[in-house]
Amino acid sequence: MIFVRPASIIELAAALAEKEGKTILAAGCTDILPGKIGRPWDADRIIDLTHIPELQQIAVENNELFIGSCCTHAQIAENGLVQKYFKALAEACAQVGSVQIRNRGTIGGNVANASPAADTMPCLILFGAEREVIGENGECITGFCLPLPEDPSADSGTPVSAFAKLGDRDIVTVARIQLAAKSVIKDGRLSAVSVVLGAAGQTPYFCEEAAQVLEGSRAEEELLEPFAAALAEAIEAHIPGRTTLAYKRSAVKGPAAEILKKLSLELYY
Repeated sequence: MIFVRPASIIELAAALAEKEGKTILAAGCTDILPGKIGRPWDADRIIDLTHIPELQQIAVENNELFIGSCCTHAQIAENGLVQKYFKALAEACAQVGSVQIRNRGTIGGNVANASPAADTMPCLILFGAEREVIGENGECITGFCLPLPEDPSADSGTPVSAFAKLGDRDIVTVARIQLAAKSVIKDGRLSAVSVVLGAAGQTPYFCEEAAQVLEGSRAEEELLEPFAAALAEAIEAHIPGRTTLAYKRSAVKGPAAEILKKLSLELYY
């Protein structure tokens, strides 16, 4: 087995071009290592991504926020730019696994593993993130570009967002339902609302009906029932016949209430 540790994007490209047989791209290894306990390594080559500075940076570039694929969940959750412009993503990263997992696990790995319950995916979809890749077949994610919202003004409004998830436990839990929402506050009301549901289908998806319930509102408590009902209908359309359907239709009311509360706080405080 060959172990390669590139120190730049150029060296990474060269390592990817030379790969033969089964290659593992390693960063946080929060999924790779547990899966190898008591089992032999069957890879022909391991490429360590953790010594490439560009993959660990969070910076504004060309009116976009670039988040390197090797940025940890803790790093993203604590970053001031993410908290300012993409609060829902910061909240999602702050709820991934345990403290240890957040300190090691990366956003690139969270996406590349393609779990239906990946916490960052609803937010990346919500914010229209574009994935950057490298390699002949685009097999290595190098980062994500999120378009920055317009500067707050009387015309454009103030951008806000929120994330909520429901799991089996309060901590170190796999999401049963995820909910991410964004809007702008204009004239004291929510405008241009978008809502994304996660862990309720193979991939996260927009729920336009739920967004319409909140459009033009002040996120009043009385909107909870119609908001949750619209989300429940979207879940049924995406997982018809699934054994968890009845549970998810009912349980989505919890994340819906949390999203309403967070948006309401943004409006009034």
